[in-house]
Order: sequence, then structure tokens, then C-alpha cells
Amino acid sequence: HSAYMLDSVASKLVGKFKVDYFLTKILPSQNDSHILTLPHPDNICIWNLKESREIFRLGKKVENSDTISISIDAPFISNALFNGRETLIYSIDNSWATGTIHIFDIKQNRELDQFDSRNGHLCMDVDFQKNRIAMTGTSIDVAIVDFKGNTLAELKKAALQRITLVQFSPDGK
Repeated sequence: HSAYMLDSVASKLVGKFKVDYFLTKILPSQNDSHILTLPHPDNICIWNLKESREIFRLGKKVENSDTISISIDAPFISNALFNGRETLIYSIDNSWATGTIHIFDIKQNRELDQFDSRNGHLCMDVDFQKNRIAMTGTSIDVAIVDFKGNTLAELKKAALQRITLVQFSPDGK
């Protein structure tokens, strides 16, 4: 299998990656220097766009791979966001029950923290400059928490139906 990254503005191929798994999502890093792939089953891979190679893997190790690997026992990895340097934030959903958010340092190869996501099927966005996460899930509530899970702001009953996307504005407000 192969994954291709295209620059839609310049209409050119940016990168091609040989993958040994089925991809469920491909996500850009916050500074567009890397991409994250969420392959099945339950891995997170970080690829350097300039070098067109995998630099980090969190999950099940593939034979003959020289990438770092730590086992994830996860029902479903729903989100993964990378700041392009060292911090990876990902969430593990537990169906409609409460899941977890994980803060991981890829340079130190260790988890810095994890906390209850307060919701299943989590939708989130990360502001890496201010170390905060906006999140919602199967409810109509929205919360902003710090990287330890402490509530910074919360809006109960923010909508009439389930909220499916949260995102910080470019100015961070």
C-alpha cells in the first residue's frame, strides 16, 4: 500500500509513503511539517514530510521496522494531533462510554499525562501554544481543558443537538 500527499494549490505530489497497513485517517501536524496516519489496527504514525519517512510509531510494531513502538490497547483512536516538534495528543474512545486523552512526548518516548475525556466519540482541537484542548463528544456540552485535564472553561447545553466539531480560531480566541 502507499499513501500520497498532494499539494492542491500547486497541483503537485509532496510526498509518497509506503505503508504496511490500512489507513483510517491522515492528518497534518499543526505546523504542516509532518503528517499523522491512524492506521488500522490502532496505531499512530508520524511522518516527516521533507524526508518522506516515518519517524515515530505508537502502537503495534511492524516486523523489520526501525521505528519506536509502544503498545496501545485501544478500542478506537479517534483523534491525534502533533505540534510538529515533540508533543502528540491523542484520544481513545470507548464507544459511547467515557474515553481518555493522552499527552505524549515523542522525543522522550513517554506519556506525560492522561485524563478522562468526559465523553465517548470525542471531537477535539488543541492549542499547543496555550496548552489547552477544546473538546465535545456525545453531548451538547463544550469544554476547554489544560493538558492536565483541569477545566478552563465550560459551556453546558451549547447546542440543541450533538456537536460534531470544535476548533480554535486562528487567533486563539
